[in-house]
Amino acid sequence: MARWLLIISWTLVLSGGCNSESTTAALDPATELDAGSTPAPAGCVPDSAEFKSAVQPVLKARCGDCHGTTPNHGAPFSVLDYGALLSDKAGKPLVERVAEAVASGAMPPAGQPRLTHDEFHSLLSWARCGEEAPPYPSSLKASREVFDAPLEAPAGTQRLELTAQGHMVVENTVDRYEHFVFAKVVDRRMFVRRIDVVLDQSRVVHHITLHHIKTGTSDPRAAAYLYAWAPGTGAVELPGGGLSVTPEDRFRIEIHYNNVGGMPAVKDASGVA
Repeated sequence: MARWLLIISWTLVLSGGCNSESTTAALDPATELDAGSTPAPAGCVPDSAEFKSAVQPVLKARCGDCHGTTPNHGAPFSVLDYGALLSDKAGKPLVERVAEAVASGAMPPAGQPRLTHDEFHSLLSWARCGEEAPPYPSSLKASREVFDAPLEAPAGTQRLELTAQGHMVVENTVDRYEHFVFAKVVDRRMFVRRIDVVLDQSRVVHHITLHHIKTGTSDPRAAAYLYAWAPGTGAVELPGGGLSVTPEDRFRIEIHYNNVGGMPAVKDASGVA
């Protein structure tokens, strides 16, 4: 039997419940802060020298993929500029919104590496001018290393890309979910060995999901999840087998677009491979 690689290109942000607050959840969390997490004292101005030497490197490493110098994946702003962090956003300094998101565990988002104890306490202590940091968020602990797929696809596989093919993302688009259905992607029974993301206009792509519409299903919404991508997610590879697909099978990709930066006339061709 032939072995092949199915790659579907898409751009979207995965989350269990993406909604209109998804791009700002990290800075405006719906959940209350942990006990002991107090806001910055009135008149607090975090130290600029400490920001440059100790805090900015942490923010760049942990938050820079989305909230970097140039915001990416639909993020509304950068957290790497000291002056911007002191600016007022929604009635409070941006730095306090960042601190609230980190203290509550809303940021970094699920699926992203967590801040270490030292990073967590140094960031919040800086943001709140020396105030005691809240308790470090508790979570489940894994007993095994996370399995990461190899960077390269298996030898002898074919690459097939399913993409948005130049979909227009208009200015000021917020939480727009677009669906793209693909039929007869193979001409005979084959096996998908690996699924990876294809990113085109990452500035406006929040997350992407891939669905398998089973043979005989008339409603494209009645599909099984195969893959979900959000910033930091890698490929999924099946080294010991593959997903059997036939010419009758259909696939759907869903891309979550956010163009809160107001970039005009963005054409996107993201998807999966």
